Amino acid sequence: KDVRGVCGIAEGTKENDLTQIGKFGIGFKSVYAYTVRPEIHCADEHFAIEKYIRPQKANAVSIPSPWTTLFTLPFNRVDVTPEVACSEIAERLANLTARTMLFLRHIRDIEWSRPGGQKGCYIRQETQIGLARRVAVIGEAAGRDDEENWLIFQAPVVSDTCPNPLVVEAAFRLVRDEKTGKEEVASATACELSVYFPTEKVTGMGFLIQGPYRTTPARDNVPKDDEWNRKLVGETAALVASTLGQLRGLGLLTAGALGTMPIRQADFLPGSMFRPVFEAVAAALKTQSLVPTDSGEFATANRVKLARGADLRSLFPTKTLTALQGEDAMCQWVSTTITEGRTPDLYNYFRQTLNIEEITPETIVRQLNQQFLEATSDDWLTRFYEFLAGQEALWRKPKRTWEASGPARSVPIIRLQDGKHICPFRDDG
Repeated sequence: KDVRGVCGIAEGTKENDLTQIGKFGIGFKSVYAYTVRPEIHCADEHFAIEKYIRPQKANAVSIPSPWTTLFTLPFNRVDVTPEVACSEIAERLANLTARTMLFLRHIRDIEWSRPGGQKGCYIRQETQIGLARRVAVIGEAAGRDDEENWLIFQAPVVSDTCPNPLVVEAAFRLVRDEKTGKEEVASATACELSVYFPTEKVTGMGFLIQGPYRTTPARDNVPKDDEWNRKLVGETAALVASTLGQLRGLGLLTAGALGTMPIRQADFLPGSMFRPVFEAVAAALKTQSLVPTDSGEFATANRVKLARGADLRSLFPTKTLTALQGEDAMCQWVSTTITEGRTPDLYNYFRQTLNIEEITPETIVRQLNQQFLEATSDDWLTRFYEFLAGQEALWRKPKRTWEASGPARSVPIIRLQDGKHICPFRDDG
């Protein structure tokens, strides 16, 4: 069957197996760009292929292991010289990236060399970390080193037509922080969907996803309306949402990790292929304690606020903020690592998609009331006055008729000797 498969077109032994690469039966045909008579040697099978489909007996070649297959590809096309063939293939090998091997569990290393001494190698190493796999892929070619470290999560997928176990995977790039020396999750670039190897389908996310998606024979498209592909997207969405909790457990759920998620709504409009991933992540952040806070803990999106300015965080710590908001449960500030200037996409995502309220000096002054102010200490009130001194817009009198008064002018912020509070001005005239 294997001989017939490699000689024919769409007759491979992998046609109905979604776990296999090359199920279209045309991948091997790429060798004919450089050769007209490839040879294959494995165990007691020794044959050449002529005219693309015709197997012919070939002289036996000694193979060191019965599990080894030797492909011999003579550069003998009349329209492509051996020099050109060697140069083109070597160039592509030299430009392979470490990411090529990321999801290939059965390949540990690739080595190549060419006449003249140019050579390269790629090595894949894997270790288990909890429910995830840490994969290091190291490449060395053309005088450059290429190393990437990834954390890969997976989830099983059930198929009625495929007897072998199937999985979808999500891989997050790990980098080492130069200051702390700790590994953290960082956004990756050019994140195409992988079907074992990368395809040309860009996902819009900052991490890689992989699964046995159905592709076109040339792997240049992944039909989004295919029923099986829609099922895989749904399974991938559930997997990605679940990785948030796992990253939190590993101490890796930081602003950098959240920034890899599908957070730019314009890239995941309703009806787009990976919209379910966008929706699943948002739902998880709204319902689970996954948003990092100032305290170092995590909270749901409805129990946190965004602070416009560092002064608000110090003046209104968790207990004070909770009292002001009149909440029964604790209300916390989003971590200081997430700001409009430092992480604009994530900040906007928190506001627009998760509907996390942004607290500004003006909005928090408007929320002050008699009961809250009279319950504060003299020390807190002194620090509040110092805060107001640097925020003139909050208490200034309008200079023009169309301008609004500062909100502090109408709030009872002045404490009297008996502890009562009154507004700072007798009138606004």
